[in-house]
Amino acid sequence: MTPAIKVMDQKRARTFLQVQITPELKAKFLDKLEQNNTNITDTLLKMIEGYVNGEERVDLLDLRQRVELLEHQVPQRQNQKLLKEIARLKSENNSLKRIYTQVLSLLMTFDT
Repeated sequence: MTPAIKVMDQKRARTFLQVQITPELKAKFLDKLEQNNTNITDTLLKMIEGYVNGEERVDLLDLRQRVELLEHQVPQRQNQKLLKEIARLKSENNSLKRIYTQVLSLLMTFDT
């Protein structure tokens, strides 16, 4: 294979995807990327790969309702421990799925 053909084959290995969004949404997205010290390409690739691979999505509203329900069921002392663990996980920028998993693991250790 000649070098010119090899370069053309490499260029065809990737394609572009264009999406129209409002300027306000784009600005918010860029701000969030900056806060997380990441870029558009890496973030969108992760999202697309996760979607295509069928990764489990965590429903934030459902998660919030479950935590509220647990707060009422867990005794006060254990509740404080649980809230501290959630705060620690959030401060480390863990994903919602990881936070949910860790909270469930912690709850399994409680004698309710």
